[in-house]
Amino acid sequence: MRSREESSITHYDPLAGDACAWLNLTLAALVRGRKLPRSTSTAAAAAEEAIGASEEVLAAEAQERMGFVLTALRIGFAAAFGRPDVESAVVFAVNLGGDADTNGAVAGALAGARFGAGGIPQRWLEPLRRKEVVSGLANRLTRS
Repeated sequence: MRSREESSITHYDPLAGDACAWLNLTLAALVRGRKLPRSTSTAAAAAEEAIGASEEVLAAEAQERMGFVLTALRIGFAAAFGRPDVESAVVFAVNLGGDADTNGAVAGALAGARFGAGGIPQRWLEPLRRKEVVSGLANRLTRS
């Protein structure tokens, strides 16, 4: 419910709320090492279908439906569950173009939750300022 409420601040479309809820349920399951959630929602069906979609289909969607919530969700799921590690998932999502930062953020969140913090390339972490603070916050979030 909270995902839908917070989504509505900037995206007052029930589909955006459903996509945010589905993303957050999936992230919570991955972080906690639980089975992935099941749903018959439009957002869940679109995300799951994208996992087997071809790169050509996703690239066309990235351009033609740029900024659409289901595009970001589909690309994020396809990247995170169709690639073998965090780096290849994020690079794949971003290189499809379109709303690359959003697509990469969704893919990165899912891939990070799937592969864990140890799966993030060290060269991506080294330049971060205050990474100890961020790491501490992340640890507290995963415990709650």
